[in-house]
Amino acid sequence: MSLPINCKSFSYIKKEYNNDILKLERKMIRELYNFFMDHYDDFKDYKIIVYYDNGQHHITRILNNSLAITGLDYDFKKEVHPYDYRLFQVADFITTVRLLELKENFKELSKSELKFIDSRHLKKNYIKMINKKEIK
Repeated sequence: MSLPINCKSFSYIKKEYNNDILKLERKMIRELYNFFMDHYDDFKDYKIIVYYDNGQHHITRILNNSLAITGLDYDFKKEVHPYDYRLFQVADFITTVRLLELKENFKELSKSELKFIDSRHLKKNYIKMINKKEIK
């Protein structure tokens, strides 16, 4: 089954910001804001629902700050039960694959990840599929 979705992934390496969390947050807010403004016409007729479990409070702040200044209609839902939301499961899968991709690129896969993950299979099947769905 193929879901009719598109996605956008953002990746940040915390250590590149020398523990300057505010600098990292500014970069994240700017990039999210620019993404939403570049695709404003795609989003303007919809209400954006952000499903986030509040696991990292600064991520909630970043999402809110970047969306608040776009003028787009949005809301946060904090109660997320993955078994109820297929798109949440898809998003969770995509972020997991993107994280594995980063870890592999930096040769930072753990021993257990190396046991379960075949690099060629990951690239050929999952990363390739996600790249096709990526919003540019």
